[in-house]
Amino acid sequence: MTALSNRAERFETRLSTEQHDRLTATVATTVTEVAESSLAGVRPVVRLDAAKVAKAVTSQVGEAVAAASAEHQLSVAASTEAAAQRLESATATADRLSRALTWQGVGRVAAAAVPVALVLLSLALLTVPLGQLLGIGPLSQWAWDSFTAAGAWWSRLLIAVATLGVVGAAGYGVFRAGQSLHRVYRGW
Repeated sequence: MTALSNRAERFETRLSTEQHDRLTATVATTVTEVAESSLAGVRPVVRLDAAKVAKAVTSQVGEAVAAASAEHQLSVAASTEAAAQRLESATATADRLSRALTWQGVGRVAAAAVPVALVLLSLALLTVPLGQLLGIGPLSQWAWDSFTAAGAWWSRLLIAVATLGVVGAAGYGVFRAGQSLHRVYRGW
């Protein structure tokens, strides 16, 4: 925390002489105008020295601005330091991860994927004969032949909608069966 307070002391902001003079002149003009407008027609009992009032007000405002600016600089410095620490941590993690993936790790992943690949290959090889046994191939060929032989557009539309409906229903059935299997074998 001492580093932050040292930075705040170094970055402390003060109004420049020109800014202070402009602020003093603005306040003096405003005080004079307000005093003249509010006391018009009234015999003044108290006289205000607008220059002194302006100087007092601007010195207080200048100190408040400097204090607020120093507080803001402290918060920005703290945020910057926190971000730098997170960046260093992320860089260290990236360095560790870049060294973690070696050829030995790639070989282990490949060895673990072999059984999955064999199961997928056997399922792919069984799909066509299973489809022929269930009649999917001949049914889709019959639907296509019916579609091409139909003469009217409405009959083609009816065949297309019926075929796509059956395929969609079959796909939904497979999806639901997969969910059921997932629930059964979830604990494995």
